Amino acid sequence: MLEAPWSAGTTWSSPIPPRRPRYGSTPLLGLAGTLAAAAGRTLPLFVKDQYLYLGASFRSHLLVMNLSNVANRVRLVVTGERGERVERMLKLRPMGSHLLDVSRLGIVAAEATSVIRARFEANAWFNLYVVGAGRKDLEGPLSFMHVK
Repeated sequence: MLEAPWSAGTTWSSPIPPRRPRYGSTPLLGLAGTLAAAAGRTLPLFVKDQYLYLGASFRSHLLVMNLSNVANRVRLVVTGERGERVERMLKLRPMGSHLLDVSRLGIVAAEATSVIRARFEANAWFNLYVVGAGRKDLEGPLSFMHVK
């Protein structure tokens, strides 16, 4: 029996218990991810919702960054103000990124500036950065905002 030096009378009989091995969790997740990808889906382990701006003179670009060391499939579902729905699958390399132009999704702005809803589902850790592009698109001044 060992005694803790900081607490008189506190004892324990064994060291820290050994870690339990993981039995097949990685191959099982890999198989499930492959099956989901074949159906145009991904395992929604990480989900983020974001509002984006779309209009004739202003639009958002979105930088999607894979923060994981594994390949990441990010499913994007965008819903416009009129109910239009567009789905895309982004395939990101480990620690890779993709600049998404909201105006190329095929949704037409209902007004001068419209707000559209985007939902991101991914099988690995990712993050979003909104790159605000003004009147000159990516040629002019940009704003860069981290999304939590």
